[in-house]
Amino acid sequence: MRFDVRHARIILAIADEGSITRAARRLGLPQPSLTSQLRRIEKELGVALFLRGPKGVTSTEEASSLIPHLRALDANMSIIERKAKDSTTSKTAPLLLGVESTALLDALADYPTPSNARLQIVMAESESLLPSLLSGPLHLAITTDPGESLEKIPTGFRIATIREQEVGLVFSSDHELDGTSKIRLNDLKNEQWSSYPPGTALHETLIQACRSVGFIPHIRYFATSEIGMGRILARKDSVSLGTQLLAADVGGQWKSIGLPSACRVIAAWNPSRIRPGVVESVVEHLRMHSIWTAAVPGRI
Repeated sequence: MRFDVRHARIILAIADEGSITRAARRLGLPQPSLTSQLRRIEKELGVALFLRGPKGVTSTEEASSLIPHLRALDANMSIIERKAKDSTTSKTAPLLLGVESTALLDALADYPTPSNARLQIVMAESESLLPSLLSGPLHLAITTDPGESLEKIPTGFRIATIREQEVGLVFSSDHELDGTSKIRLNDLKNEQWSSYPPGTALHETLIQACRSVGFIPHIRYFATSEIGMGRILARKDSVSLGTQLLAADVGGQWKSIGLPSACRVIAAWNPSRIRPGVVESVVEHLRMHSIWTAAVPGRI
């Protein structure tokens, strides 16, 4: 199971209503179905999100820490849905392009929009981009390769690689590792880690890489967005895996630690909904942009 906005809305509904029965009514779901989905979410995340009591449910500490990020995910998805609704009533419907990265957003700021397209950019959580593309609101998604989820993209959609980036260590500029000339993964066995949720490519890379050198990472924090990750790393008590693009997004530092893993930044789209040449123009613009060379190892 890959965590997405539907699961975020389930957690938020239960937290807001304080009752699985009322949350099921709010979501239009049978209570047994909602209970079953909550169990699968808790199993996937590896934590209990709610404590059951005679008067309903209360959020656990783990759920309380996730809820602000889930509200941000829900808000971003709602923006996409509203944009889609507006575009269906417009005679000159815009091309809705979704991105997950502020660095990519900045790179698109100087994109010379073709005369045959009206471009609107939606900043959203990575988990919501492909579902929004497949269900219709988005015309084009620029995102980090989500791994297994790509296999679910129907025939007819197209995917192009924009850039491959090495996965390395991301941490705050004032972290105790600041200034360290060379860092090996094995040197980090006593560090606290921040990670994206289980099921994401970076989380699986972290687990596998640490196990390969003989330790299990102590994951103290989970983040569901680049904003959340930036705020967590700013605490200076944890490190994370990521790309130079992620380091630029969160205002941190990036260093290579010799991992063989790389993350692809991809474009995904349905060619039947976009005029010929538009996507190719966007992809080429991003491939040639300076964001890939500006974020050098060390201080971002």
